[in-house]
Amino acid sequence: MAWHLPNEKVLFLHISKAGGTSITRWLRDNFDARKFGPKHCRIQRAKDKGLDLDFHFTIVRNPFARVHSWYYYHVGLYDKQGATRLLTKWEEPSQKGFNWWIKNCDKTPNTKRSIWWTQKSFIDTNLPYITCKLENIQSEFVEIQKYLNCYEPLPITNTSKHSHYRNDYDDESKKIIEDFFREDLEYFDYEF
Repeated sequence: MAWHLPNEKVLFLHISKAGGTSITRWLRDNFDARKFGPKHCRIQRAKDKGLDLDFHFTIVRNPFARVHSWYYYHVGLYDKQGATRLLTKWEEPSQKGFNWWIKNCDKTPNTKRSIWWTQKSFIDTNLPYITCKLENIQSEFVEIQKYLNCYEPLPITNTSKHSHYRNDYDDESKKIIEDFFREDLEYFDYEF
């Protein structure tokens, strides 16, 4: 979900698997932060609802790493909790592996599969905004702290442990992600 700071007229857009849990905690600890919209909603929803904003921000992540993290997060939940109602669909990907999942999963973006929305689709480049790269979060988040005049340290939460993404992609799955997230790779200057 997004987090609205009504007094500051700021909206944080939480992109899945891009450090948003840490940002959410920081906002809630330091501001009158209010939930806005469904989990992982985009700026268009705020515009449609007429939310009074001066500024919005988000954290982005290398699309290859982000998709890799999404897979391992869900497979990890499945391995720990078993085939619950929500995790049943992760049984086959857990058994067949990352590359099989990339090639066979439903890539229709929606709130349950927010990983398949491009990160650029979360922002409006015609409005004031900042994007920070998760890979540089400690140095780039300073811009958000300056804008909000709050210099409390950013907590690091919700991290997961798995192999480096470059070790797990085969050529075909790499090409799928390159094609699917070309806009993000170009706009945010990412590469494999």
